[in-house]
Amino acid sequence: MRSAQFTAALLLCCLVSHCCARTPVSRDEHHQILSAARQSPREHFGAWLERHGKDYKHDALEVAKRFGIWLKNLEFILEYNAKTTTHWLGLNALADLTKVSSYAGDGHER
Repeated sequence: MRSAQFTAALLLCCLVSHCCARTPVSRDEHHQILSAARQSPREHFGAWLERHGKDYKHDALEVAKRFGIWLKNLEFILEYNAKTTTHWLGLNALADLTKVSSYAGDGHER
């Protein structure tokens, strides 16, 4: 049940993030952005860190851990978007969190 709640919360956050984006992009443009992130993930993760003002960016161990989580979430998003046509997910400010840390509400894993 918690997994369904997490998925629903993630979808809501992603949809809100998409709706509130500064510049709306088409589904194709969005897919191209995510595909580019898959092609050069370190570059895109660095830009994502800056865009979302993550305060752990100077802690190499934390960055490595969060990068791994971000990559897994990127793959989830790409797979989800490939199966869904009514809406799509994106890499919002929660993309470096696991289900556990998302439930904690403070960004720290338990």
